[in-house]
Amino acid sequence: MDNKVKQNEVIRLERESVIPIPREALLKKLNAILEENPEEQKQFKLFCTRVDYTVRAWYHMEFESLMRTYTFFNPDIVPSDKPEYGSFTPENLDALERLFLRSLFKLIERMGKKKKKDVIRLELESVIPILKNKLISTLADLFEQKSDRLEFLKLCQRVEYTIRAWYLLQFEDLMQLYALFEPVYGASKLNQQNLTPDDIDCLEQNFLNYLFEVMDKSNFKITSIDEIEIALSAQYRLNLPIVVDESKLDKRLLTRYFAKHPQENLPDFANKYIIFRRGFGIDHTTAYFIKSKIDTIIWRIWKCLLTVTGIKWLIYGRSSGRRSMKEPEKPLEISIATEQDGLQVERIRIEKLKLRRAKTKKETERNIYVKHFKNIPMADMEIVLPEKKSPGLTPMDWTKFLVSAAIGLGTLISSLSMPKADLRVIFAILSAVVMFCVKTYLSFQSNLVAYQSLITKCVYDKQLDSGRGTLLHLCDDVIQQEVKEVIISFFMLLQKGKATRQDTLGRYACVDMRHANEIIGTTTEEVVIKAKQGDSSSAT
Repeated sequence: MDNKVKQNEVIRLERESVIPIPREALLKKLNAILEENPEEQKQFKLFCTRVDYTVRAWYHMEFESLMRTYTFFNPDIVPSDKPEYGSFTPENLDALERLFLRSLFKLIERMGKKKKKDVIRLELESVIPILKNKLISTLADLFEQKSDRLEFLKLCQRVEYTIRAWYLLQFEDLMQLYALFEPVYGASKLNQQNLTPDDIDCLEQNFLNYLFEVMDKSNFKITSIDEIEIALSAQYRLNLPIVVDESKLDKRLLTRYFAKHPQENLPDFANKYIIFRRGFGIDHTTAYFIKSKIDTIIWRIWKCLLTVTGIKWLIYGRSSGRRSMKEPEKPLEISIATEQDGLQVERIRIEKLKLRRAKTKKETERNIYVKHFKNIPMADMEIVLPEKKSPGLTPMDWTKFLVSAAIGLGTLISSLSMPKADLRVIFAILSAVVMFCVKTYLSFQSNLVAYQSLITKCVYDKQLDSGRGTLLHLCDDVIQQEVKEVIISFFMLLQKGKATRQDTLGRYACVDMRHANEIIGTTTEEVVIKAKQGDSSSAT
């Protein structure tokens, strides 16, 4: 017989900051600890008494203001006992209400009974957002001696040159690998290399290794499944039902990578695409959001109806099956022939294409897309999703269509059920229904165009760069972060501790800025700058 463990329902309770023990019992227990020393016990009693009086005096004025404000809203006091109440304007009463509630909530919070809020816990990140030049100038101004300031500036300059040279070869390998997988010319370059599929897979994994290392050095983090759930649980400005066309995404590339480099708390779509994030902020928008509220109410009612009736499983089951059977269309090909005299482009029209059987096996594309966005609201995370399908209509649009169609159909049926139906009236009603359906269809098309333009505008405003431009930006970002981290670390050790180095024997010795500059030595950039200065002085 199998042992069945009973699963208990566990509720996790947080530790509260309230002290439930009475004050007299607390003082009695603390005095018992000091029983062996009567003098300390006496001083402790005096201290507790004075603390009690001080705290009471501190809060006396605030409590008096709270009780005086509450007299205007106390239901037990009749209006005749509130002579000042009638002289207040509605604005004054609103201000008094806000003052009372603010004082009351502050009092409840100090008692340890805090209000329950929808809180998103954000971890402190290691990124240094301040500009490098501002950081260096601010730290340099903290040195009193001018010679120390100049040595520090020279050290910062040499640190940057050294780090740039350190990462140069790695970035060159990254850009050369991406040249084989960029969406525009990557396929032709791969064909020129005559590589086997195994070699291409190896190059893809090497590129991902470099890319993830660069993202880690730039202090970017993979968006976790908890953050994705929080982002998808609400909507902000982009109140649209956006769905990703997964049939156009490759599932093998990232699957192989995470099989060799497993990570925890990955989102469900980690085998198709990855979203990195860095930094956080707060975006404010003031509006009534009437349409968004109506859409939310309609969607919740519709979702509840589908769940209760059991239609939800049938609808989503059929749609997923239909999606998997649909084959993507083959793009139109343009053949280009080059001659010595110029370039000739042959346009092949659709009506002149030769018909052939559709290929059952889709040709795999080795393109890797890298895009960079900024200031994306968490609730509008759908903006960064790849291969977005055309957005569908909102629940409010469907409700208008169904209600209007039901009213028109009901009117037509009631007219036909009359004993003496006039054909002209029926024809007029039928024409009105047809015209309304045409109008509704055209309005749907205009709404789809408006939704697509909204998505395009959001992507255009939020996207910084893509492809090679994104990689160049990341490479420069790695250098800037490393330089700032080294500068801050050296400065803090120099001011608060000892800037040390370890020799070949494992011994540590203190190093000042002048010695640190001598260790790094003259860089190539400094030699070039001196040569330019020499050329300019000789020219003058």
